[in-house]
Amino acid sequence: MRPVTSVAKLERRRAPQIAQERCRRGQWHWLSFANRYGFLGGAIVWAHGVETAVLRARELQISRGFRGEVEIFCEPIPTRVMKAHIPAELRNRLLSETEVMERLRGCPI
Repeated sequence: MRPVTSVAKLERRRAPQIAQERCRRGQWHWLSFANRYGFLGGAIVWAHGVETAVLRARELQISRGFRGEVEIFCEPIPTRVMKAHIPAELRNRLLSETEVMERLRGCPI
């Protein structure tokens, strides 16, 4: 786990990118978390881009229990896909590999 001071420094460095993202229209984003051992989980969060999606996941404590270095993949989800395939109960929380494979058929996009 990264010390609080390091997270604060990281957020200050990313502040210009976050401010720029917040000028864009928000939409749902798919986040996938993995480490060298494999898939750790996924999440669907409302954000303006990659940086704000990662911040939102942190605010929701979605990635709280991850240890060591974690890679994050982020991609916007089209509105038509959200409406047709992603129920509200799968949003704003950590999704297991089983939920992703069974409920989202492997990928929400």
